[in-house]
Amino acid sequence: MKLSDLGERKLIEIASSILEQDPDEILGLGVDDAAAKPICEDLYLVMHTDVVVESTDRLPGQSYRDLAWKAVTANISDIAAKGAKPYALLSAIGIPGIYSLEVFEELMAGLRDSSSTYGCYIVGGDLSSSRELFIALAILGLTHRDRIMGRRGAKPGDLVCITGEIGYTSLAYRVLFDEWCIDSDLRRIVLDRAYRPIARLKEGLALASTGVVSSCMDISDGLAISLNTLSEVNNVSIIIDHIPIPREVLEAVGRYSVDPIDLVLYGGGEEYELLFTVKPDGLKLVEDKLSSLKSSFTVIGRVSEGAGVYFTSGRRVEARGWQHFLDWGSKPTS
Repeated sequence: MKLSDLGERKLIEIASSILEQDPDEILGLGVDDAAAKPICEDLYLVMHTDVVVESTDRLPGQSYRDLAWKAVTANISDIAAKGAKPYALLSAIGIPGIYSLEVFEELMAGLRDSSSTYGCYIVGGDLSSSRELFIALAILGLTHRDRIMGRRGAKPGDLVCITGEIGYTSLAYRVLFDEWCIDSDLRRIVLDRAYRPIARLKEGLALASTGVVSSCMDISDGLAISLNTLSEVNNVSIIIDHIPIPREVLEAVGRYSVDPIDLVLYGGGEEYELLFTVKPDGLKLVEDKLSSLKSSFTVIGRVSEGAGVYFTSGRRVEARGWQHFLDWGSKPTS
C-alpha cells in the first residue's frame, strides 16, 4: 500500500502506534499537534514543529518572504492554541543550490519579520542543499500547567466557539486556482490573508488565562477537519448552528454557483483562527477577555453526546479538506 492511499491523518495514527508515549508528556502523542512536558514545578515546555514545502505550500504569486512568514505563523499558531508564550524558534532549511542569493535573503527577511512580530527569535538551526526548498521550524513555548489548553476536554453542554470570521482564505484559493473575478479591494484583502496569515497569539494567551476553556485548536487544516478532530478525540458530537462568514465574502461567492458554507468548510485551510469550547457559565469571562483585545469571537454551536459533526438541520459535516499525501478533499483508502 502506498502512502498516497492513506493520507496524513492515518499515517499519524500508524506512527503513534509504533512510537512510545513519553509518560511525562500530557497532551498525547498523535492526539494533539504539540507536546507539553514539565520542566520545573508547574512550568511546562510546549513544543511543536511544522514544515513548509515549496511544491505544496507556496501559493501562486506568493513571494519567498511571505512563504517564510507563513512558516513561522503556522508554528506560532499551534503554540497559541495551547495557551503558551513563544520562547524560541529553531529552523532547518533545505534549498537548491541553483537558487539565487536574493531568494535566500528574502527567506531570511521573512523569518525575521514574522518571528519579530510574535516577540520570538530564531536562535539557531541547520542549512543544507536539497532538491526542493523546504522550511522546517521547531518552536518552544512556556506556560503553567493550569493554563495549558489541549484538544481533549470538551464535554456535552459546552459551547463551541471560533475567533474572528472565516472565508477570506477560501475565497483567495478560488481567485488563485479557479480565476474567480472579485472586487479589486477585496482581492487585495483575501490575498494578503492567504500570503501573510496572522496567528491568534494574543487571543490564545487570553483564552488560557480564563481557565474556562475546555479544549482548543487552530483551524489551519480547514474548519471541517478541525471540527471533526475535536469530535473524535473527545468522543462527542458537535452541533453547528452558525458559521461567521464576512458579508463581502458572501456577496463575492454569491456570483458563482457555490454554497458558501461548503466553501468555508471544505475549500479552505490555512486560516489561523482558534476553535475552542467553553462551559456556558464561562462565556462572559471569555467575552470580557477578548473584547479587551478588541478581538471578536462567535458561538457557532454546542457539544452534545454522540459522535460526528452536524448542523442543526441534520446535515453532516464530513471530515474533508487538505491532507498531505492525498488530493484536496480526497478520502483515504479504508
